[in-house]
Amino acid sequence: MPAIIDVWSTDTFDPDLQKFLESHATLIRAYFDIDNAIFLSYDLGRGHPRPVIRPENPHASNFYRLLEDAGRLMTQRTIRAFHYTRLR
Repeated sequence: MPAIIDVWSTDTFDPDLQKFLESHATLIRAYFDIDNAIFLSYDLGRGHPRPVIRPENPHASNFYRLLEDAGRLMTQRTIRAFHYTRLR
């Protein structure tokens, strides 16, 4: 039986998946750093002056290709995730 990847624990990622993610760590961090900066400056309007059009993330194309590659890797793994809703 293959190991189960728990999305809440990177300790459950197998060595091949860890190697894949580590080899692309620079791109992943760069994409999210720029995405966060765009969110703060444009989406929250904290940048001055605020551009009329939402800026593009220059890492987006490479990041989306990386997601497709990761998706192909994940088809060979069992993944456990939880979804919950807070009800009142």
